[in-house]
Amino acid sequence: MSLYQGQYSFAGKSMLWLDTDVDAISSLTMQLTYNGLNITKVETCRTAWAELRTNHYDFFMTNMSF
Repeated sequence: MSLYQGQYSFAGKSMLWLDTDVDAISSLTMQLTYNGLNITKVETCRTAWAELRTNHYDFFMTNMSF
Protein backbone atom coordinates (compact mmCIF):
# COMPACT_ATOMS: atom_id res chain seq x y z
CA MET A 1 0.00 0.00 0.00
CA SER A 2 1.34 3.39 -0.95
CA LEU A 3 1.52 6.26 1.49
CA TYR A 4 0.82 9.71 0.15
CA GLN A 5 2.10 12.74 1.96
CA GLY A 6 1.98 16.43 1.31
CA GLN A 7 2.92 19.62 3.04
CA TYR A 8 1.23 22.95 2.54
CA SER A 9 1.47 26.42 3.97
CA PHE A 10 -1.72 28.06 5.16
CA ALA A 11 -2.04 31.42 6.88
CA GLY A 12 1.66 31.36 7.58
CA LYS A 13 1.61 27.90 9.15
CA SER A 14 3.11 24.78 7.66
CA MET A 15 0.95 21.67 7.91
CA LEU A 16 1.44 18.05 6.92
CA TRP A 17 -1.09 15.49 5.84
CA LEU A 18 -0.60 11.76 5.43
CA ASP A 19 -2.95 9.36 3.75
CA THR A 20 -3.07 5.90 2.27
CA ASP A 21 -3.28 5.10 -1.41
CA VAL A 22 -5.49 7.64 -3.14
CA ASP A 23 -7.23 4.88 -5.07
CA ALA A 24 -7.94 2.85 -1.94
CA ILE A 25 -9.81 5.46 0.07
CA SER A 26 -12.78 7.65 -0.71
CA SER A 27 -12.20 10.79 1.33
CA LEU A 28 -9.52 13.06 2.71
CA THR A 29 -10.06 15.20 5.77
CA MET A 30 -8.23 18.49 6.07
CA GLN A 31 -8.54 20.87 8.97
CA LEU A 32 -7.53 24.44 8.29
CA THR A 33 -7.47 27.62 10.27
CA TYR A 34 -8.86 30.58 8.37
CA ASN A 35 -9.38 33.96 10.01
CA GLY A 36 -9.43 32.28 13.40
CA LEU A 37 -12.01 29.68 12.42
CA ASN A 38 -11.38 25.97 12.13
CA ILE A 39 -12.55 24.67 8.78
CA THR A 40 -12.71 20.94 8.20
CA LYS A 41 -13.17 19.88 4.62
CA VAL A 42 -13.98 16.32 3.64
CA GLU A 43 -13.66 15.76 -0.07
CA THR A 44 -12.68 13.03 -2.44
CA CYS A 45 -8.94 12.78 -2.63
CA ARG A 46 -8.84 13.65 -6.30
CA THR A 47 -10.68 16.95 -5.89
CA ALA A 48 -9.77 18.21 -2.44
CA TRP A 49 -6.67 20.23 -3.34
CA ALA A 50 -8.22 21.70 -6.46
CA GLU A 51 -11.23 22.84 -4.45
CA LEU A 52 -9.05 24.57 -1.89
CA ARG A 53 -7.24 26.43 -4.65
CA THR A 54 -10.42 27.52 -6.40
CA ASN A 55 -12.12 28.65 -3.20
CA HIS A 56 -9.44 31.29 -2.58
CA TYR A 57 -8.30 30.17 0.87
CA ASP A 58 -4.85 31.73 0.34
CA PHE A 59 -3.63 28.21 -0.25
CA PHE A 60 -0.01 27.66 -1.20
CA MET A 61 1.28 24.16 -1.74
CA THR A 62 4.91 23.92 -0.72
CA ASN A 63 5.59 20.24 -1.20
CA MET A 64 3.67 17.21 -2.33
CA SER A 65 4.89 13.77 -3.24
CA PHE A 66 3.06 10.97 -5.03
